[in-house]
Amino acid sequence: MAKIITFSLLFLSLSSSAKSMKLSKELFTLLGVSHSSDFLVVETELGFINKKKSIDAYISFFLHNSDLNNSHSDAAALGAKGGVMFPLLKNYGFAPHIGAGWGRSNKDTDPWFGDRDDAERKQFFLLETGSFFYYKDIIAKVNYRLTTLNYISSNLSFLVGINFD
Repeated sequence: MAKIITFSLLFLSLSSSAKSMKLSKELFTLLGVSHSSDFLVVETELGFINKKKSIDAYISFFLHNSDLNNSHSDAAALGAKGGVMFPLLKNYGFAPHIGAGWGRSNKDTDPWFGDRDDAERKQFFLLETGSFFYYKDIIAKVNYRLTTLNYISSNLSFLVGINFD
């Protein structure tokens, strides 16, 4: 937790003096993967960017599907998160970010089409930090995420998407 706060304060201080390249449009969509046990975890995110002078705020909705360590169980999560981006570089799109969110998780043998009698449903909170990288309308995002769920073990994720109106 202290590392996340230190990381974000460092980039906040750097971003206040930098002239930066910003994303040109207000909406973005991302599709990404992270690693959990033997499989890749699929994530998707749809978000909105509110542009300010030296920082940008964002809010996004996410969908996350994860396998659970070869136990024939899966977890699906749906939620919302928001945060701030700190665009730093003038000629390249690089914007470290920090955010927080809330979601609901469903865990059972098949969270999409399975029998929900044995489902475990939980609310959770998340903190994430990372960076947006962008060029024209193409976006890449790297995240490190901490959640209050003990069964989602994929903390690092990579997402790629587009910026559009």
